Amino acid sequence: MKRMLIALLALLLAAGAALAADNGLYAADIAVGDDAFGFTNAIAVVSDAGVTLRVTATTGGGETLYADGVACAPAVNARGEDTYTLPVAALDEPVTITWEDADGAAHGFTLVVASEGLRPLGGATPAPAADGPGAEALGDGRYEVADFSFSGGTGKVRITCADIVVSGGAATATLVFSSPHYVYVKADGVEYPGVSDGESSTFEVPVRLNAETVVRAMTTAMSQPHEIEYALRVVPGDRLED
Repeated sequence: MKRMLIALLALLLAAGAALAADNGLYAADIAVGDDAFGFTNAIAVVSDAGVTLRVTATTGGGETLYADGVACAPAVNARGEDTYTLPVAALDEPVTITWEDADGAAHGFTLVVASEGLRPLGGATPAPAADGPGAEALGDGRYEVADFSFSGGTGKVRITCADIVVSGGAATATLVFSSPHYVYVKADGVEYPGVSDGESSTFEVPVRLNAETVVRAMTTAMSQPHEIEYALRVVPGDRLED
């Protein structure tokens, strides 16, 4: 009887931890039970419908993953890395991930999103905006940019927004700086590294739609590396065909 009570208490505590996070966008800590796959840039989108995890593969990648039986094909970001959007039943509960290698051999591992390590991304949290709907009002997909503006900096560098990707009620914008010297863009304390083509720098950064998102971009063009603050405003347009 005592063991049953202890087990029940443990389940209740786990359930409480899984429900501790309010709806929103979070930087997350994850535990992966396999060396074949490594992930970084974990972002958890918590909503009434559940939890969606967005990750970038550092090892492995290219294969379709199955999260508790749900097929999750990879997408390629601006840096050429494989990214995955994985459904998660609840925080602190293991998700079974299965995949097949090139020889058809089956593999599997577990993945856990820890509620204790969630760090709110306040500037990009899905929330109603005064001048238009937020990302939570749009379906998943890629959208053109109807309007984009920014303020901050010295005026020497121009920022453009190529497109917007909405997934699980959160928006990610592809930002292009007209300088090859930008190394990362920081949003809510999280650094997002970019890619330079020798003429410009490209980043994928979570943003609020129809509302202000404040970021800090680090440039090496000055005598010393320096972070410059920018305020961005992204207005989505029509959904683009895949």
